[in-house]
Amino acid sequence: MTTCLRVWTPPQTYKDLLRAVPAVVSLALLLVTPGAGRPEGSPFSACQSMLPAHGGRPARSDLSPYVVLVSQASYNPGDTVSGELTS
Repeated sequence: MTTCLRVWTPPQTYKDLLRAVPAVVSLALLLVTPGAGRPEGSPFSACQSMLPAHGGRPARSDLSPYVVLVSQASYNPGDTVSGELTS
């Protein structure tokens, strides 16, 4: 059994270079990941459960090593709230 292994060589002529363009463009389009940025922020559906829905790793089950302390439990627009983050 014989196998044919073709080693890539750089284009030698302008015509060879033009022949490679569709392959390069196709590869670039396959590697592009679409993203959606919204000027008003995320859609309302993302805030209904307050849990990330992007998949990937499961949530950690251990307690956070950080504590957030705030000066008041509730506030009104314009109030100043002091906070401290400790670990």
